[in-house]
Amino acid sequence: MNRYFKALKHNLLIIALIFIVFFLLTFFSIEFIYNNNFSYYKIDVESEYDVQAIFTEDYYNRTFDEIAEYNLYSEKAIVLADIDYQGMLKDINIENDGNIYSIYIKTKYFTNIVRKTNGIVNNGIDRCIKYLETIYGFNKINLNYVNDEKIEVVGNINPYSWSLVVSSSFAFAFIIFIIIYTNKNKEINIVDISNNETIFKHPFNKKYWNYAKNCFGKVKNLTNISILFSLLLIGKLISLPSGFGDLGISFTYIIFSIIAMLYGPICGIVIGIFSDVLGHFLFGGGTVFFFGYTISALIAGFIYGICFYKTKVTFTKCLTARIIVNMLVNVLLGTIWWSMFYKLNYEATMTYLFTIALPKNIIYLLPQSIVLYIIIKAMAGPLKMFNLLDEEIADNISIL
Repeated sequence: MNRYFKALKHNLLIIALIFIVFFLLTFFSIEFIYNNNFSYYKIDVESEYDVQAIFTEDYYNRTFDEIAEYNLYSEKAIVLADIDYQGMLKDINIENDGNIYSIYIKTKYFTNIVRKTNGIVNNGIDRCIKYLETIYGFNKINLNYVNDEKIEVVGNINPYSWSLVVSSSFAFAFIIFIIIYTNKNKEINIVDISNNETIFKHPFNKKYWNYAKNCFGKVKNLTNISILFSLLLIGKLISLPSGFGDLGISFTYIIFSIIAMLYGPICGIVIGIFSDVLGHFLFGGGTVFFFGYTISALIAGFIYGICFYKTKVTFTKCLTARIIVNMLVNVLLGTIWWSMFYKLNYEATMTYLFTIALPKNIIYLLPQSIVLYIIIKAMAGPLKMFNLLDEEIADNISIL
């Protein structure tokens, strides 16, 4: 029995990470994939018009043209929400019982948004009501709401309960796997290459920091750091759209991680500061410099160094590094800096946090961790060949 407890204790961090990752992945899969595609705004209206006939692409195109012409001569222009109206019209469902019509519009077409200019939150329900009333009010078509609340959200499922069930199931399955594996292998075979003169189990060691503080002490190190730093800056030019507001997907974290793995957390801090400052003035496009993002960059460099420098590198550590960076640096600090930069109120800040920052960093957490692990494992051989990475570390990169 003691053998099983020892195995579970050794893998406690992995069990916790499995629970956290699958809880967050399930939560946002349900909230932003299922609920977005299978939940609706239900609007009950009483109308003398054939509502089916006015929810058509021809009607909308004609109305848009008329509004555009009206705006040419009006002092107060009519502004419409920028949505995929063609997709909305294809997805829309309308049921009627005499003069009572029930209109079902997918919630994904009217999500909560935040205006950067003033920090005002536009609630999805309010946006939907305003959009419909503008379209039909322009042509003097009144939507007489049957219910006082105008819109009811239907089809949503609770993401919290499902996330708890799924994450607990995966964590429990992993515990069973550990017990079965331990039963077959009387002794737990763990490759432990830590706690010698150059490789450490944790950073709480004086020698560890002696190595780390000498990262800039050799010309060879400075040359290698300069080359990798140049690649890091070039990588800032490449950013793919994430689908969450203005946030993009960059691969600079891979180069950043390799620099920190080779030269440590102190080097990671310095590289973080210079990469953010130089990156802003080189590629910032004239935007105002904000020091908060420099703080985020140096913390990320420190985290990568602590997780990868002079220690056994595993997928678990790649996942741990990305969880800390994504949640602490990108989500928590990123939201604080964004709120301070645009002087947003509490409601706007929370909307940005839960609709943009948190979903984006959760959705890409596991893919980023996998890519990071694969790249580090692929680069281990060449780095060992050029005496940049310790042979024992390079040869023992593993999942657990």
